[in-house]
Amino acid sequence: MDWMRDGWDVLHAALSDQKVRVESIVAEDNQVIAHFHYNVLHSGTFTGMPATKKRIEWDEIGIFKFNDQGKVQEMWYMIDELRVAQELGHRLDQKVAK
Repeated sequence: MDWMRDGWDVLHAALSDQKVRVESIVAEDNQVIAHFHYNVLHSGTFTGMPATKKRIEWDEIGIFKFNDQGKVQEMWYMIDELRVAQELGHRLDQKVAK
């Protein structure tokens, strides 16, 4: 799980003062699906964009699968990447540097 902690460290450095609201949770058998709403401060470079000091928002879905001991076995996250990119200031008509 070091990779996950390292990834979160990068996110927390760039997107601070995180306010996360759980919108809904659905569980069946060993699987849980949760809908989150994020409101964060863009306080560091993220996806190549320098800090804007603006608050940005997005929705995210997390899917968690648990093993027989109740520990997370698998997890996936899907976020509204387009909304995040636009709120950070990325434009759809920009060319990506190679």
